[in-house]
Amino acid sequence: QLVAYREGLALLAKVLQSIMDEGLIIKEDPVRLGRCIMAMHQVHLWDWVDHDMQEEPQSVAKRLRELFVAMFCLPTKSEDADAE
Repeated sequence: QLVAYREGLALLAKVLQSIMDEGLIIKEDPVRLGRCIMAMHQVHLWDWVDHDMQEEPQSVAKRLRELFVAMFCLPTKSEDADAE
């Protein structure tokens, strides 16, 4: 399990670094950011299980995507212009 975790985290960190390089998400240590994302997923999945998995999985995934965007993504240039 530890090997799979480390390999998964390394892959996630690589993807996050490339997204950072494109200027789409905040600049942060990609491994630390990956751990934050994994922790956020675990919290929401446990909450879903604790509520007897009543919510549709697509709904849980949508909420996680929205949280990711709100927490880690930088505003787009069009959003910057709208704020002015």
